[in-house]
Amino acid sequence: RIRECLEMNLFLIHRRLGIYAIKPNPKVDNESPVFSQAYYANLAGKALDPTSVEPIAKDLQAFLKWLVIEKKSYEEVIAAPFPSDSVKEEVKSLPIWQYQNYLNDRVKNNSLSYNVADRRLSTVRHFYRWSYKKSVISSLPFSMEYKSIKVPKKNGEYDLFSLPHSATRIHKGVQNWVSNLGIPKTSIQPDATPNQLQPYSPSELACILTTDVSNDRTYGLFLKCAYLGGFRSAEVIKINHSAICDPKKDNFSKFYYIYTNRKGNKNENILISPNLMNMLYQYTLDPTWSTRRLKFESNYGIDNPNTPLPLFINSSGERMADTAPSSTIGYIRLEQKNKGKYVIERDYHDLRATFGTYLAMAMILHGESEQRVKSVLLKLFSHQSFSTSEEYL
Repeated sequence: RIRECLEMNLFLIHRRLGIYAIKPNPKVDNESPVFSQAYYANLAGKALDPTSVEPIAKDLQAFLKWLVIEKKSYEEVIAAPFPSDSVKEEVKSLPIWQYQNYLNDRVKNNSLSYNVADRRLSTVRHFYRWSYKKSVISSLPFSMEYKSIKVPKKNGEYDLFSLPHSATRIHKGVQNWVSNLGIPKTSIQPDATPNQLQPYSPSELACILTTDVSNDRTYGLFLKCAYLGGFRSAEVIKINHSAICDPKKDNFSKFYYIYTNRKGNKNENILISPNLMNMLYQYTLDPTWSTRRLKFESNYGIDNPNTPLPLFINSSGERMADTAPSSTIGYIRLEQKNKGKYVIERDYHDLRATFGTYLAMAMILHGESEQRVKSVLLKLFSHQSFSTSEEYL
């Protein structure tokens, strides 16, 4: 399947650069009368950052795996472009429609969430459209149009039907792709158990902390950052080396702040214990970390203010992905399943709930007032309202 891989990689490059874009180039919103419509029509669309390309790559990989298993070719289409919004019997046997049925069935049996299935199918639809534009396939086996979705105003009218003028021009309504190939929301099944945050019990913590994954120097530290410091997954990865110090110099007598970028793009200090700071500091003394640091500094220079040295560096000498900590629980589940042991049902974000719940318990047992408990949790969770913090307890 090398040729399909090359096609998909080229599609990713075009998405990355904006050569094939779902959203228009923002420069078009500021058109100048000096340039013609043809000039703006040839501009590249909105480019994507690398983190936005990664899920697209995973969606294409999932589609390619399905093609391999089913021994199908995505190039199998109909002779002419799909003429209407109705699904005809003759196209239901085509690979793309069989893939839609496969995703739909997974949503129905709760083995795949609706949002993930819908995103995967959307990615594949755009890959087909890109392939059609490149003449790799002769037609689209589904309908696909870029339409304005009417948006109601406060007075109940619709902007879409208002007369255009110099200020509003044609940018009324929400522009979106509409296709007859999708995952119906009627496929969503009610959850057997409520999808809500829940702290780990002591026995559940013991289940994950006795695994081989938790004994790994990096994965184990990911877990500790969550249940000992209340870090979100992305916040762990944003920790820089400059925030780390040796608590032995202070005889473990004080708490420490780690300055990082929190949810909502808020730059804040996260208060951590001297014990957790010592774990982070010991991590930097490992020879493996030193080797990765050298790779990072050879790529970006030493003490580069634009690219600070991260604490968590991958084997290529780059800052690890934001999703790396949250993947730890998935690896633990896989290990537990392979060993025939109890498979944990909590996820990584539940470790943050564990941190808040156990901290609240400790403060209450030490006689702290309700107001004091609330204010501390609100600060450590970095929430705007305590009602949000309560969901973690």
